[in-house]
Amino acid sequence: MIIKQYDAVCDERYLTAYGLNPEKTLYFDIESTGLSPARSHLYLIGAAVKNPSAAEENRAEAPWTVYQYFSEAGSEEAEILALFSRLCRNCSTLVQFNGDRFDIPYLKGRAEALGMPSPLEGMQTLDLYREIRPLKQMLGLKKLNQKTVEDFLGIERQDRWSGRELIDVYRSYRDRRDILSEADRNRERLSMLLLHNYEDVLGMLKLTPLLSYPLLLNSMSPAAAAGLQTEVRGKDDLNVSFCLDLPVPVPVRSHVSCSPESAAICREISAGAAIEKPAGDCPENGTGALRGDPSGKCPDDDNIVRHGNPCAHSGQDIPFERGREIWSVSAEGTKVRLRIPFREGTLRHFFKDYKNYYYLPEEDTALHRSVAAFVDPSHRRKASADNCYVKKQGLFLPQPAELCQPAFRDACRDRLSWFEWEKQPSENPDLFSFYIHSLVRAAFMDK
Repeated sequence: MIIKQYDAVCDERYLTAYGLNPEKTLYFDIESTGLSPARSHLYLIGAAVKNPSAAEENRAEAPWTVYQYFSEAGSEEAEILALFSRLCRNCSTLVQFNGDRFDIPYLKGRAEALGMPSPLEGMQTLDLYREIRPLKQMLGLKKLNQKTVEDFLGIERQDRWSGRELIDVYRSYRDRRDILSEADRNRERLSMLLLHNYEDVLGMLKLTPLLSYPLLLNSMSPAAAAGLQTEVRGKDDLNVSFCLDLPVPVPVRSHVSCSPESAAICREISAGAAIEKPAGDCPENGTGALRGDPSGKCPDDDNIVRHGNPCAHSGQDIPFERGREIWSVSAEGTKVRLRIPFREGTLRHFFKDYKNYYYLPEEDTALHRSVAAFVDPSHRRKASADNCYVKKQGLFLPQPAELCQPAFRDACRDRLSWFEWEKQPSENPDLFSFYIHSLVRAAFMDK
């Protein structure tokens, strides 16, 4: 069995803002010889926890520790699982990437097969994959595997292999580790196996700032309305602007413009540069570096977040069909800004129970049958869904969901509705808080 230990950093602000205790949080990733816990076994567990003695050791720059427990033979599987179980005892939250689907059920299955208690019993989980999945389109991601998401933040890797590809590498190492002529090749195999798992764990630490996006979507609650700033421009620039402070900065500058096309909401998105890497020393070779690494580099040398990352979308527009802007949302640092142009003119409020109405063509309006009974029959006809409306002239704001009533439209089948601007947000903060929330979610979340 091989045990490795490295210093690491994690921006704990995002965990704290998410309601998690960094002291009780554990990041982990596993490597196995297959997908079924009944027909394969575990050979490597990587985990990162905050070092409880970091403050005493004055390790402010690298207070986290990454552990690796590597089984050189199948008989050592129970030992690495037992070591991981000890690490879990002091933690209450598991952070992983798509681990709800694989890592967690696999670990539980292997513990049961070995007659051991599950090390994960009673722990809550946070799956980074599930947290960002609704934002795939907004982030401009074609795929949601961990390496693709790391590329989005400009995180570079030395590792170029997948877990599936490394199964045969592990088997070769396991079966030939005692063959003297294979010594050099086995050191290379071991380096590949450890590096892949190490960078998966380290990558999750560096993906933690992505939690700012779910926080962005959920920050527009009534409790947050007190921090809302509102600005209404004059007649030359008819729009209303909202500004909200986030508890933590978003890692990438984002701007989304929404426009109605074919009764749907189209989004035009641009993304900016990534955040900088937190300060932290690279662990030295022999203790922090992977022994046998052909490059001779520390595992963290190339695993940094840079400004101006070379992603195809960085600093460029991600193409969406363009149209008349109805609102835009910008997120940069800890600021979220919404700009909503007013629509000035005449819109229609449609009655859903049109069978109870008559349409008056000369007045271009609908009347309830209880009133229309007094209108000359030659000047009225039974209403349909398309003409059962009353018209209203004024200033209107868009709403993707009918939060504010009455709702107005151009045509009865329009997906987007509007409401008349009558009161300042301060007079109804709860309603406007939910309204802003709906705009942000419509702009940033995949349908």
